[in-house]
Amino acid sequence: MRRGALLVIPCGRALLYAEPIYLQAERSPMPELRLVVLALQDRLSYGPTFESAMTALFGGAVSSMSAAPGSAEPARHAPAAAGSLRPADDLNALIAEAAKDLADYQRLTAEGKLGEAGQKLEELKRTLDKLNTRQR
Repeated sequence: MRRGALLVIPCGRALLYAEPIYLQAERSPMPELRLVVLALQDRLSYGPTFESAMTALFGGAVSSMSAAPGSAEPARHAPAAAGSLRPADDLNALIAEAAKDLADYQRLTAEGKLGEAGQKLEELKRTLDKLNTRQR
């Protein structure tokens, strides 16, 4: 097991800590992402992807390694009226947006486009602030 770089992201008046954990075979130079751990104030979550860990952290789902990457948690609310978003749908949309912002930030940083990466980091902060506000 190898620990990745710890990311510290301001989220409102708190800090979101995100750390990937990789598994690396003895004969392979490329590690495989196995777990993402998130901590925000007194809350801790983990999952096989950033998005699943975010769902566990902000959506109240139980952290689990059994969730398939990209799978959404089942809806726990009664069906909403046509044309309106349920709170869980809105929450899942915000989590997906945060996951995309983080992926874009990492890609742009790797490409050396630091100005654009900084903008993506700011978008990620705004999305995390929205998620954090919903938890109050």
